[in-house]
Amino acid sequence: MARVGSVDGLLAPGDPPPYEAAGLGLAGRALLVCDHAGRRFPASLDRLGLPIEATWRHVAWDVGAAALTRALSVRLATPALLATYSRLVVDCNRAPDHPTAFTTAGDGHRIPGNENVTPAAREARLAAIHRPYHHYLGGLLDRLGSYGPAALVSVHSFTPVMAGRARPWVAGVLWDEDGRIAEPLLATLRALQAGRIGDNEPYSGRFPADYTVHRHGSARGIPHVSIEVRQDELVTPVGVHRWANRLALALAPVFVDLGVMA
Repeated sequence: MARVGSVDGLLAPGDPPPYEAAGLGLAGRALLVCDHAGRRFPASLDRLGLPIEATWRHVAWDVGAAALTRALSVRLATPALLATYSRLVVDCNRAPDHPTAFTTAGDGHRIPGNENVTPAAREARLAAIHRPYHHYLGGLLDRLGSYGPAALVSVHSFTPVMAGRARPWVAGVLWDEDGRIAEPLLATLRALQAGRIGDNEPYSGRFPADYTVHRHGSARGIPHVSIEVRQDELVTPVGVHRWANRLALALAPVFVDLGVMA
C-alpha cells in the first residue's frame, strides 16, 4: 500500500498511512471496518498535549476492537480495513462537520490540542486522514461489489462504565432500517447465552448516528450493521478469541444467505 504524502506538514515520512487493509486476497465480500482501531498520532501533533497513558484509554481508541476485527477477518475469510490514527486526531466515524469530529474532552481528559483547532488545521487532518480512509473504504466496497453481493460490518468496543453507571450489556448490535444482518445476528447471539445483548444499545445505530455504515452501507443499499463489544471482554487474547468465535459463528450463516461468503 502506498504511503500517503504529507499534507501541510501533518504527516511526516515516519508517520504511517491513515489505514491498514488486511485480508485483501480472501474470498469473502463482507468488508469488516474498524474506525477506531488505532491510537497513533502524527508526530507533528505531539499527542495533542495528552500524557501517554491517556492514549491507551477509550478516549483515544476502541480498546480491543482492532484485535477482534483482525481475528474475525481470518475466521470469516473476508477483508478488513482499520483506521490507523486515534479518533482524537479526527474521528473517522463522524461527519467532517460534526461537533465531535475533533473532540475537546473525554474520559475526564481535556484534549488541549483540539481546543482551538483552526479551520486550516481541521482541513489538514481531514485531507490527510479522514478523506483517504473513506475514499479507500468506498473504493474497496465498489471493488468487492463488482464480483457479486457485498456487505459492510463495522466493529467497535465500549466502556464497562459510563457516567458512573455500569453497562449491563456484553455486546450490542446497532442498526437502522436494514435488518438483514442485525436481526439474525441478535437472535443467534442471544441464543448463545453469552450475556445481555443490546439492540441499539449502549448506542443507537439510527441515522444520523454511525456515520460510516450510513455513508457506505445505506448509500449503496448493501446489508450493513455495527457491532459493539464491551471492552472488559476484549482485554485478553482469550477474550478476543472467544468473541471472534461467537461472532463468526453468528455471522457466517448470515453471510452465506446473503451470498457474500462461499
